[in-house]
Amino acid sequence: MTKRPLCMVCLVLMLLMCVADRAGFPLIRGNPVPENVDSWIREHPKVTICGEVTQTTENEFSQSVYLSNTYLIYQPKKNQSKENQPKKISIENVKVFLKKKEDVPAGTVVLVSGNLERVGEMRNPGEFDARQYYASQHIFYFMKKAELLKKSENYSAYRQGMNDLRKYLSKVLNGIGGKEAGVFQAIVLGDKSSLDEEVKLRYQMAGIVHVLAISGLHISVIGMGIYNLLMKTGMGIWPSGIIALLILLQYGVMTGGSVSTMRAVCMFLISVGAKITGRIYDLPTALAVSAMLILGDSGAYLYNSGFLLSFSAVAGAGVVVPALTKSMDLSRIEKGENVRRKKSAWKRHAGKKFKNICCMILGKHTGQIYEKFAGGFCKANLALGASIGIQLTMLPVSLYFFGEVSLVGIFLNLLVLPTVGIVLGSGVTGLLAGCVSFSVGRVVILPGKVLAGIYEELCKLSGNLPFGIWITGQPKLWQVAVYYILFAGAVWILTQKGKRERKIIAFVVVCLAMSILIWREPEPFSVSCLDVGQGDGIVVEIENRWNILIDGGSTNKNELGKYQLLPYLKSRGISRLDGIYVSHTDEDHISGVRELLEFVEKDLTSLRIENLILPKWSDIQENKNYRELTELAESAGVRVLTVKAGDEIRYGTVRLKVLWPESTASGKEVNEDAMVLEMISKDFKGLFTGDIGMVTEEKLIQNGCL
Repeated sequence: MTKRPLCMVCLVLMLLMCVADRAGFPLIRGNPVPENVDSWIREHPKVTICGEVTQTTENEFSQSVYLSNTYLIYQPKKNQSKENQPKKISIENVKVFLKKKEDVPAGTVVLVSGNLERVGEMRNPGEFDARQYYASQHIFYFMKKAELLKKSENYSAYRQGMNDLRKYLSKVLNGIGGKEAGVFQAIVLGDKSSLDEEVKLRYQMAGIVHVLAISGLHISVIGMGIYNLLMKTGMGIWPSGIIALLILLQYGVMTGGSVSTMRAVCMFLISVGAKITGRIYDLPTALAVSAMLILGDSGAYLYNSGFLLSFSAVAGAGVVVPALTKSMDLSRIEKGENVRRKKSAWKRHAGKKFKNICCMILGKHTGQIYEKFAGGFCKANLALGASIGIQLTMLPVSLYFFGEVSLVGIFLNLLVLPTVGIVLGSGVTGLLAGCVSFSVGRVVILPGKVLAGIYEELCKLSGNLPFGIWITGQPKLWQVAVYYILFAGAVWILTQKGKRERKIIAFVVVCLAMSILIWREPEPFSVSCLDVGQGDGIVVEIENRWNILIDGGSTNKNELGKYQLLPYLKSRGISRLDGIYVSHTDEDHISGVRELLEFVEKDLTSLRIENLILPKWSDIQENKNYRELTELAESAGVRVLTVKAGDEIRYGTVRLKVLWPESTASGKEVNEDAMVLEMISKDFKGLFTGDIGMVTEEKLIQNGCL
């Protein structure tokens, strides 16, 4: 580390930022707006703001506009003081949701009126933290139901031109890409709006979703391709490097400037700068400089999953992998030293009879064939070691934000990464050809389409594997810190000269670090009522062995299963639900349950569901939701059970007594005939009543149940 002072400066900077955040300074998560102004906004949500349009996003239902350099008119409480005159208060950037679509090119200054509110915070463990994500972009407020009052005639021709170019290129890819168009739009343009959600989930489960993001591979392929092409024209190092950098910067702007793109562009800039000046390019130093530049723009990136995943992956590739390959003695493969040594060992130690048989079969080419085999074997070991090294570096980040890690991804990346350059290259060349002729573009992009189709099939295959994903739950921050300290120690041990025992010591240290990372404090019994908006969602964990879900639905939150239920279960390390109890079939109790069953049916989640328990109703012909849930569960391989008053289910020492419905319940009144459960454990007694009304409550009292 002393040889790389900028790396040490970067680490110290990140540590100081974390300390400052814990001390209450708003460097990472704080709202820069003064508290009195924030209070005024909460009291007066209907406001007028003015800002400059940076970009717009549209779908068939709405239009969103991103404003920069935004301010609002702040009106303090009236009194006699002259200081309490209306003021313009800067609120940095704002995302505005317009009531109707408007023509607002980038660079236009607009005046809009609507309801201003803070970006929503995370409501459940494991849930996506929208407030932290938007803070990275200096966005702290949303304006909803906004109306455009005024707009300037002037706008930025450059920025709007880049936005229009991206839309045009997206249409070209849509025309030549066929059903894989969404994949190519994501890989080439960083536009995931047209990417099928099911495809995205499959890539995530397979551990190769990173190929859909603009990253170092994309920048290297495109940037170095342009640089080498210009060099072949005889332009020289300086002109070629500068032109390549300028093109890459425009590419970064056009693709939306994600954190992985910014990191890759920064590192490419340093790489080309080293070539131009004749200096040596050092990856860890370039990574540290890129991190400081990004954090200097927005400290909130320090808690951003994209930032941490991108930088941890490159750190693994640039620091951990070299140490690992050195310890495996694979760093000399390119020179052929290992191959020759293995070949000599084979000649010395192979039994005479076995050797003679090989020579009889293979003839004089025995040595050549073995040399090729040994070379391929060593390179396969090198690739596998690199994949494991990168995954170990990213492991704490993946578990902290997602509660799971793809084990099959370690091996699937060995097949995908060597070929993804072909997908990107054919996508770029096909895009350029498609701008001239769609027919030519379809031919040029064909190799990439074939590989993209193979990727999807591999993702489907990996989704069927029973142990493809490892759900461990979200670790504590102290566990993450201890893991990285021990892991860094293991890497340092591998870089030291000495006996081979250091490999064993490093392996033991890594195993210890992983054990600490995945350790969870035993919790014999817990009941968690999730914030699902207008609805119900209750998770019960019993004796660290059984897990059940009681209802799971909402009428004011979309995709509840994907964004609330599944993330919470993963954050708790729950990979199996022993039972889902549905009290009744109103949408605010089943929407998330339906999603979970659909995910299981399509192999889009590693969560296993053993039983779906419904109230026993005699008349379900007109209850569409009841029938659909039953059919969906059976299709997903989930056992369907029905219960009535008097039934009892046991999970260890915990008893679930069914108090309602009666055996004669028809189910026509879904609320009154809802399932009522009494849960009894050693130190807990609870009642889960669904949405029963006064009539059912009185009957339960008369029966002595309440």
